[in-house]
Amino acid sequence: MDIAEVTIKWLPLWALAGSAVFYVWNIIKELENNKHQKLFDLMKIIDSKDPIASKTAAAYHLRFFPKHAEFISRFCSMASTIVEGKSEFMLVSELELTKAHVEKHYMKI
Repeated sequence: MDIAEVTIKWLPLWALAGSAVFYVWNIIKELENNKHQKLFDLMKIIDSKDPIASKTAAAYHLRFFPKHAEFISRFCSMASTIVEGKSEFMLVSELELTKAHVEKHYMKI
């Protein structure tokens, strides 16, 4: 067998493998984009006029974004100083706990 025969024989397999790699790469990029969108959605909830329970839950879920740990830590520090409302202590408490969690697990201080 010469190189031309081998190339022709294996060409469909190489094309299939290339397509599979490209497909998986696109799925990974889409998941990354979805994760970023979830972070922005949580930030919108915290900044909205939603009930305090929604804001508290959103603050808790900020813990699941280790790539943005530095920003989340700063945000929690600043946001806890400007929270207002009847049950503000719940949100302030959760922001402080989230800040502590992020700093402990994801940041090298």
